[in-house]
Amino acid sequence: MTNPRQVVAYSLAALRKDMTKGTKRRMSKDMPRFYFHVWQNRTVFEDRRGGDFADLRAAWNWAEADARAMVREGQLGGPPEECWVEICDTTGATVASLPFVRLFN
Repeated sequence: MTNPRQVVAYSLAALRKDMTKGTKRRMSKDMPRFYFHVWQNRTVFEDRRGGDFADLRAAWNWAEADARAMVREGQLGGPPEECWVEICDTTGATVASLPFVRLFN
């Protein structure tokens, strides 16, 4: 039986050149770390590097800006209705999910 979910490991910098220009993720021991897994159709691009943000709101804002850049630069591997970003904490738990279609509303 084949797995319908394909997992691809990546760092955001390797997947998208200069996408984070002006929105660098900080690396700090004092801030919580979040990971941004990008789902496109049935493929998930796992963020193995993560980034440190003051709180979930700051991580959400970064994910939203990055998702908008992906849409703007035509880097989606499918229709926006089938793409989203999962924001996970250091335990791997999903703490928020940002559907790409939300960017158009």
